Amino acid sequence: MPLFSISATRRFKVGCGIALEQINAFLDKQGIDQAIYALDFGERSKNYKTWRESLQALESPSEDGVVSVPYLASRLRDSLPQDTIYVLEAVTNAGHLIHHLNLTKPGSLVASGAGGLGWGGGAALGVKLGKPRSFICAIVGDGVYLFSQMESVYWIARRYDIPFLLIVLNNGGWNAPKVSALLVHKDGLSSKSNRRDLNISFDPSPDYPGIAAAAGKAWGKTVTVQSELDPAIKEATDVVQGGKCAVIEVCVPSMWKEN
Repeated sequence: MPLFSISATRRFKVGCGIALEQINAFLDKQGIDQAIYALDFGERSKNYKTWRESLQALESPSEDGVVSVPYLASRLRDSLPQDTIYVLEAVTNAGHLIHHLNLTKPGSLVASGAGGLGWGGGAALGVKLGKPRSFICAIVGDGVYLFSQMESVYWIARRYDIPFLLIVLNNGGWNAPKVSALLVHKDGLSSKSNRRDLNISFDPSPDYPGIAAAAGKAWGKTVTVQSELDPAIKEATDVVQGGKCAVIEVCVPSMWKEN
């Protein structure tokens, strides 16, 4: 979102790959003594390895069977096809997903840099049209699902044969407004109110797979515990590769114990 200013002598709009190639080529010509920076590079590499190990610890199965977002991301990462492109609009869980999917292939993650919600459904259709041979997995929060006009998305997907997998993170409400309020006023009214009082609770929960099934004959399943996740991912993958949309609603913990 262009809501800030960077004091720069020159500005360029360019792809990251091209920019890094040119910057590295320039630095290679400067005769920089790499030994000066070797210790710093070694320390950074050590810190990165420690950080990655801490992330892996969060991916371990829980004793109570609850599906955490890190665990979900690790199962998607290890189960979906290698050519998968992720369309991400999960807002409050975006950081966990990006870190734990650990994507390294350029172009394998598509996200919106703009404000507002509801971009994900239409974006998934567009990415599949642009990359018809790739497997598309969109991951959205339950709030985004309701903003995305999914009944239209799945009718269009069926009408024009645009199969993709959708993962819906059901944490029982629209968390982003409360998070934003607490960032500004951490001890304000929002900190003393539950989601129902703030009108951001989705209780009772909509039938997210059912909406997709009704609008576009999509396959759907709701996952509430870890033991259900791998079979659901496998079946959904087969469905999508067979030319039909699939939706997996995954019940994940809320950021707050109250509703």
